[in-house]
Amino acid sequence: MESYICSLIGGLFNIGGYSIYVLQMRRGDSDPKSVSWSLWSFMSIINCINFKYTTDNFILPFIFLIDSIFCIFIFFYGIHTKKFQFFKSKDWSIFSLGSTAILLEFFYKNHFISNIIIFFAYVFSFLPTIVGVWKNRNSENPLSWWFCSIAYLFLITDIFYKKSPIEFYLVPSILFILHLVIALLAKKKEIFESPVN
Repeated sequence: MESYICSLIGGLFNIGGYSIYVLQMRRGDSDPKSVSWSLWSFMSIINCINFKYTTDNFILPFIFLIDSIFCIFIFFYGIHTKKFQFFKSKDWSIFSLGSTAILLEFFYKNHFISNIIIFFAYVFSFLPTIVGVWKNRNSENPLSWWFCSIAYLFLITDIFYKKSPIEFYLVPSILFILHLVIALLAKKKEIFESPVN
């Protein structure tokens, strides 16, 4: 029972984080990277499929389904509102690496190998956002990133309760770390304070 509660709480934090991010985009509090959000859209769908067929916890794949819906929405919202800059040359190389990792995942039925591939795909996909907030700490408001960090911490707890194999920890753990890095790098602001450039 504790497992499902952790998944549910994690899902609520995830929805809260994405909802806050959309508000931050509208206000100009965040500078989303198109290459990151395009890759996250694909990988969330893959995670949804992976967890659907590898766990009996119906909430975990549902969380990644919500992930994919929000990622796709934010990606197209960013394009529609011109919040995204078109890919630069270095973005294409990161997109290629991430896309290659995603394609390779489909060739392996072994859950351990596919989780390792997705692990590195997430690392590649987060690089533009991490570099962007490293160069300009005002480019992101940390609030939404804190929400998502907490969400993945609950998912890790869920996996612990289920006594799942070690490979199940890979994706939620790297997502927790990467979201946490951005939350820590982003300049601390009041919750709804606009960034000062």
